[in-house]
Amino acid sequence: RPVLAHRGSRWYRFEKLVRRHRAAAVFAAASVLLLVVAAGVALRLAAVATRERDRGAVALAQTQRALRESDAVAGFLVGLFEASDPAEGGQDSVTAADLLRRGVAEAERLDAEPAAQARMFEALGRVYARRGNLERGADLVRRALAVRRATVGADDPASAATTAALADVLLQQGKYGAADSLAREALRVRRAT
Repeated sequence: RPVLAHRGSRWYRFEKLVRRHRAAAVFAAASVLLLVVAAGVALRLAAVATRERDRGAVALAQTQRALRESDAVAGFLVGLFEASDPAEGGQDSVTAADLLRRGVAEAERLDAEPAAQARMFEALGRVYARRGNLERGADLVRRALAVRRATVGADDPASAATTAALADVLLQQGKYGAADSLAREALRVRRAT
């Protein structure tokens, strides 16, 4: 029978090349596979490093914010116990009510540090509530909550803690519906975070 001769296809020539040079072909295929795997691992490690760098930057920012807040709180406490007016009779005659009034005045001056201001308003509000002045306590905790929501938002854990504190004060006042609503809101945020 006659043979129809024609030029071989590219695939045919590639097969012939691989058959003739099996060791080199296996080595080349293994090298390509190794390069692909190495590139994948490198990309994965780069993504992990980027994510860790971002987490580190967020942690550093939080630490710096906490340090500023701590400095503001320390300054607040020092200012609270300093005898700023000699007409008040000196440090020995300062009452708890005087300290609370002075504390509220100092907290109102902390506009540059809203986190510290919110913390102070909340603490002073709790003290007022424990001393029986529930109306003043609720007012101060509401102010703390307003500052927190304005600075970090309503869905932040710090806002949730202040919301729970306000719910406690409202519960003491007998405002059960409002207290329940706030407590549920705080619980929702805490579960989400």
